[in-house]
Amino acid sequence: MSYGASAYSKASVAKEVTPRELEASLLMKGAAKLEAVKRDWDAKRDLPEALAFNRKLWTILATSVTSEENPLPQNVKQDFANLSIFILKTLISLAAEPTTEKLTQVAEINATIAAGLRS
Repeated sequence: MSYGASAYSKASVAKEVTPRELEASLLMKGAAKLEAVKRDWDAKRDLPEALAFNRKLWTILATSVTSEENPLPQNVKQDFANLSIFILKTLISLAAEPTTEKLTQVAEINATIAAGLRS
């Protein structure tokens, strides 16, 4: 089988990803990037990229969840907006004063929300 035919075959049987699954996957990717920085803490070479990824992710999530078109109840939107503000402030704080505790905190929140989206 040629490469093109193989790729087409794989694509044709690929499962459609729901928005919730995509969000969960991206949150886990964000958590994994933070955990990778923590594992190589002395170098911190991947910290800027991990923080940038998570800032973009949380900005997009906050905008999506709190939009008027989103059917979630207003109190859920407000709670998520408050959580987003906390996360974004923590990410800014991490850029200024990196600590493993803050990295762990954001990674755990990402993973917890991802688990909730997948259940």
